[in-house]
Amino acid sequence: MKPDTGKGNPYALRPWQALDAMRMGMKNPDDTKQAARMVEAVQGRAPLRMLRRIKRTPQGRKLLADKPDLLSALKDAQWLSSLPEGTLGRAYYEFCKKENLKMRSVHPGSPDWINSKPFA
Repeated sequence: MKPDTGKGNPYALRPWQALDAMRMGMKNPDDTKQAARMVEAVQGRAPLRMLRRIKRTPQGRKLLADKPDLLSALKDAQWLSSLPEGTLGRAYYEFCKKENLKMRSVHPGSPDWINSKPFA
């Protein structure tokens, strides 16, 4: 039996893609796109569950309506560093600083990946 390639089912788990992305990421740690490939391969229906939770709150509905530019925010080191300790944005900033990563080099997901999911 062949493993599911996910063709026709965007929520299928694709362990071979995850393993390939992990191997490629280990060969070239600067290729941060591999992390997004790995997450996409094993996320299953998690994005749908997350979207349902976001829609339940007024703040979440506002974010979905406003569609702020997340990638621009993730590149703004000054803004990220101003966020309170314990927030996800501040943790992201601290991680990039600790690992000596330039904000523009970190690629949390390609636009094709983001636009193909229920967030679009």
